[in-house]
Amino acid sequence: MMTRPIALIAFVLAASTASISCANDPIPVVEASPGVAGKAVEQQRQLQGGLQAKQQGSQLADMLYQQQQLQQEVQQLRGIVEEQAHEIKRMREEQRDRYLDLDRRITLLNQSSSNQSAVTAKPVAVKKEAPKAQTSVAVKPKPEPAVTKKPVQADASADAKEAYQVAFSLVRNKQYAEASAAFDQLIKDYPDSHYTGNSYYWLGEVLLVESKQKQALDAFESLLEKYPNHRKAPDAKFKQGKIYLQMGDKAQGKVILQDVLEQYPDSSAAKLAAAEIRDAKL
Repeated sequence: MMTRPIALIAFVLAASTASISCANDPIPVVEASPGVAGKAVEQQRQLQGGLQAKQQGSQLADMLYQQQQLQQEVQQLRGIVEEQAHEIKRMREEQRDRYLDLDRRITLLNQSSSNQSAVTAKPVAVKKEAPKAQTSVAVKPKPEPAVTKKPVQADASADAKEAYQVAFSLVRNKQYAEASAAFDQLIKDYPDSHYTGNSYYWLGEVLLVESKQKQALDAFESLLEKYPNHRKAPDAKFKQGKIYLQMGDKAQGKVILQDVLEQYPDSSAAKLAAAEIRDAKL
């Protein structure tokens, strides 16, 4: 009877020993194969490379767009600079032409004055007659006619002439600002003098040299309104047409130049107007 309990005790002890040994054994770890891990790493690298490529592509597109905008702005600036350079060149050429034209007119006027002085100073031969025999007839002296003197007008005319000569000498010396002021003052002081018409014309010429085109137009217009038959009227009309062309109003300039051809067909201004219409292709 004693053998069965002993056998049972031995079985229990054996089972406990087996469970303890199982508990002390290490847990097995399942390791991935090298091929699977490599594929995962490669996929991750490809994903990161794709994201970086997209970012770089977006940045490159932005840079190209900015470059195109800068190129357009540079082209616009170049166009503006070229346009301004052309305008400056045109203004310089017009200014030079005004100086040359004014010098030419002054030279012609000086030559005309010199020729007139030479004609006036030329001596005239006077034929001497033999003295007549005196008779004893008494001649009753005739009373001298009364002479109405106008010293005020004579003095005003002399003063206007002197003022005109002073103003014109300033033009010869190329003191244009002083000359325009002198002509303007002469017109105010002597509005009805013999020199007022010429003063209007030369005032317009000087104002043109000073690039005061609108004021020059007014001076020429005053000459045409107050002295329509003045010898400077054709030139003043031609100058008006040319000023309108320089200001960009080709339509008005053409109308005025055609008026010169119709109103003063035999004048030198008409020849200049025809050449201007032809050169400007109006």
